Amino acid sequence: MKITVLVGTLSIGGAEKVAVNLANGFADRGYETDLVVLKDEGPLASNLDEKVTLNPLYASRVRWSLPSIIRYLNRRRPDVVISVMTVENALTVLSAKISRYQPMVIVTEHSVRSDRTWKSVAFKGDFLLGMATYNKSDEIVAVSDSVARDVLSWSNVSRKDITVIHNPVELASPVNNTDEVSCSVTEQHEWFSLNEPVLLAAGRYTPEKDFSTLIRAFSKVSERIRGRLMILGDGEQRNELETLSKELAVKDRVCLYGFVDDPYPYMKAADLFVLSSRSEGFGNVLVEAMSCGTPVVATKCGSGPVTILDDGTYGPLIPVGNVSQMAKTILETLSDPPDSEVLRDRAQDFSVETIVSQYLELIDAKLTQRGV
Repeated sequence: MKITVLVGTLSIGGAEKVAVNLANGFADRGYETDLVVLKDEGPLASNLDEKVTLNPLYASRVRWSLPSIIRYLNRRRPDVVISVMTVENALTVLSAKISRYQPMVIVTEHSVRSDRTWKSVAFKGDFLLGMATYNKSDEIVAVSDSVARDVLSWSNVSRKDITVIHNPVELASPVNNTDEVSCSVTEQHEWFSLNEPVLLAAGRYTPEKDFSTLIRAFSKVSERIRGRLMILGDGEQRNELETLSKELAVKDRVCLYGFVDDPYPYMKAADLFVLSSRSEGFGNVLVEAMSCGTPVVATKCGSGPVTILDDGTYGPLIPVGNVSQMAKTILETLSDPPDSEVLRDRAQDFSVETIVSQYLELIDAKLTQRGV
């Protein structure tokens, strides 16, 4: 069986990571696997397994890639195409209906519509395409129950057409689960050797991640204990967050560190990982931190974090945007952290191996329905 995973780019993002992890997982199982992208550029290209064939379409924009996808399908003739994100999903379904060769198409949704800013006619058109095409796919996969409910709210499908399969997360390796953390000697890394707790967060510096609430909560935490806050990532709100840290007099204790290729040494070294988002389709970073044995605190920002933490069993869930509750919960978790091995075991439920098996079961079931 030949399996294709199709995604727009290899830029840093949760959905893009999922595409790479799925392709690598299928290839590891011995399946002939293609990863189709608009361009073979982007930081995640280095994460792709050498057994995966990268097929760039060289289209300047996703919305103009329909002819290229059709040509790809006729040339490579995959048995199954798993597409990632709304416009890519719609164009893949259309291409499969138009092309001479028509594979099974599984479309995947990774976030809720309310997370996305409707600024242009073209962006609204993406959802109109989804409404017109999703019911012509072989299956729709949502990464959480909240995403499944959102898809039902705008697409022309029923609940029986949607399967919930969580994101495949590449977990920390055993090397990164040791007590030794290898970091270059910088002022930021030296925080981990101080006798002060280090809080860690990660994600794009955007309003959806709500790092402003986290910084405000950290300011309250700092009134009780000395500590540090490091936020991995980058984005449009960098200047705003730096200004807020200065206004709250915690600038010297808050580090907007920037993007890192490997977050696991930081996660392992941190005393606590905090997810402060207003909304999450799933919440990959929670699983990544738990795979390092690091305690986590998360906002109750969707069914993804609720599922990962089993409604608070593996870490506390707090209201979105509540500064006081976040500060209180951070202090409580630092003083009474959960068992690290329990967290690592829970993370295994979302490993690439586990989730790839669920996709293969879905594919087998659909092939059976087709009489193949």
